[in-house]
Amino acid sequence: MSRRNVCGFTLVELLVVIAIIAILIGLLLPAIQSAREAARRMQCANNQKQTGIALLNFETQYGHFPAGITGEHETADGRVIWQGFTAFVQILPFLEQGMVQSKVDFDDDYMSYYTPSNRRIFGSQIPTYHCPSDNAAGRVLVIGHHYGFESRHSRSNVVMSFGKTSTWDCRFPGPGENNKNPPLQSLGNGGPFRFHVGRGIREFTDGTSQTIIVSEVVAGRDDLHHHQKIPDYDIRGLWAMGFWGSQYLHVNTPNSSAVDCPDRCGNDGEPVMPCQTGCSVVHIYCDGHVAARSFHPGGVNALSGDGSVAFYSDSIGRHLPPLPRAK
Repeated sequence: MSRRNVCGFTLVELLVVIAIIAILIGLLLPAIQSAREAARRMQCANNQKQTGIALLNFETQYGHFPAGITGEHETADGRVIWQGFTAFVQILPFLEQGMVQSKVDFDDDYMSYYTPSNRRIFGSQIPTYHCPSDNAAGRVLVIGHHYGFESRHSRSNVVMSFGKTSTWDCRFPGPGENNKNPPLQSLGNGGPFRFHVGRGIREFTDGTSQTIIVSEVVAGRDDLHHHQKIPDYDIRGLWAMGFWGSQYLHVNTPNSSAVDCPDRCGNDGEPVMPCQTGCSVVHIYCDGHVAARSFHPGGVNALSGDGSVAFYSDSIGRHLPPLPRAK
């Protein structure tokens, strides 16, 4: 009587194959995740590149970069109002977002982001201002409940450089403090953006390619706090919000473990973006500070004045080459 041979795996062989497959998957996953992050970082850099082109187009049209934050302004009917519009608001038409900017009310009084029409329009999502490594896209911070109204601000991942240690010369009055025509020397901050007045290309004495003008920031995480009528919130990462919503200083290196010191923290327990309220500063809007931050391992993307984008390590020196004080 003949015997038939039966082919198959023993249980031990099957377990060995499963173990080998598991090891291979374990080896491949980091590579896949690394490739995905590289793609996200490239998209993030491309978005910054588009922002740079918009800023340069603005400079070509007006002869200077936009002011980092617009100051007091006299309307056609003689009223003096404090605007507070960021550079990111001013360049919207150069990002094919002219329809958004056309709905902005530039002449209503008291703080641009509290006027009725702007409370809604500043909640618009601007894809160019997002980094896919963060989750800012689609998120909106709602503020103003404790004032009796609701103002919407979409999150973003771009911030302007206001220089080394202060937004302006802290010895002078700040915005909204009888400062319709501030002396230009009071606005000196060693940075490419400043309050009230835009920089001209000629002021970049170290060259536009050697001066970082925009970097990344991790958007604040506490969007839901205001639905509970909590007055504190994280202002970082808001493209239409002046000061620490859309600017940073080179007090600390990128992704620093040292705390940021904006006027509001909200989620000051977040380890990726440590924050502290009540810092010992002269004027919170003047020498408070926020660092460039991202979720990219080891550094941040940053835009130079010539429109080029590069990746800068967390260990980069703390100060940029200085710009001259405005004459």
